[in-house]
Amino acid sequence: QATTQVCENELVLKELELLEEDAQVFKLIGPVLVKQELVEVKSNVNKRIEYIKADATRIERSLKAKNDEQNTVKEQIQALQKGK
Repeated sequence: QATTQVCENELVLKELELLEEDAQVFKLIGPVLVKQELVEVKSNVNKRIEYIKADATRIERSLKAKNDEQNTVKEQIQALQKGK
């Protein structure tokens, strides 16, 4: 899912790069379109991409640590079963 979010945001960034600097950009907040500066929008999308990538990396590290922990416990259990 994180990969999909990164791809979507990178696509948005590419579309924003096609706009002229004085183009009007709007953000949908609830039922209202709010005008935003193009530079601000690009910055927000870049920050969102960085955040998603950092979060995905953090989750991958956590998953790897849990897998390593699981393997260690599994080896300990096997060692105890062999000892009986």
